Amino acid sequence: MDNVTISSGSPLPVELTRFDAAAKGAGVNLTWATATEKSNDHFDVQRSATGGVFQTIGSVQGQGNTTNAHEYAFVDSRPLAGLSYYRLRQVDTDGTSAYSPVATVQTKLGGEVAAYPNPSAGTVTLPASTGPVRYRVFNALGQTLLSGQAAGEAQLDVSKLTKGTFYLELTTEAGHTTQRLMRE
Repeated sequence: MDNVTISSGSPLPVELTRFDAAAKGAGVNLTWATATEKSNDHFDVQRSATGGVFQTIGSVQGQGNTTNAHEYAFVDSRPLAGLSYYRLRQVDTDGTSAYSPVATVQTKLGGEVAAYPNPSAGTVTLPASTGPVRYRVFNALGQTLLSGQAAGEAQLDVSKLTKGTFYLELTTEAGHTTQRLMRE
């Protein structure tokens, strides 16, 4: 990544030199570096399953004012399965904020297989899991269209959804997964 300046209207408050996301073990390691900082209060670490709607999953204190390079790190210990999108929201001491470029990472959670068939015209079978699974089907705007609780291998009726791309979020005691789901 080339040097990127995160700016909120004032001259060069934070000069971000790197932002990376990498799957490691059961988590995702996020690392970034700054060359200089001016009035930098903190960084909010944000994650998205779709690349459109982001949620803050943690915060890291900034250096305030410095002309020295600084390294930062954050571990997402409960990552989503599949492709995830991460970004930083840099917040100045006066409350103004700006966003970093987006970094992506591909992960798997506990070796679970995806719901099938995909694409589907009527029903999808949820992957086998230990214990109950909470499910949620949502659109690219993050709006929940279906939700509930079921056992692994249960069938989920998606026939009332319009044709298109959706996201299936599954939550078990073992973790949290999100996958794309096509309705044909």
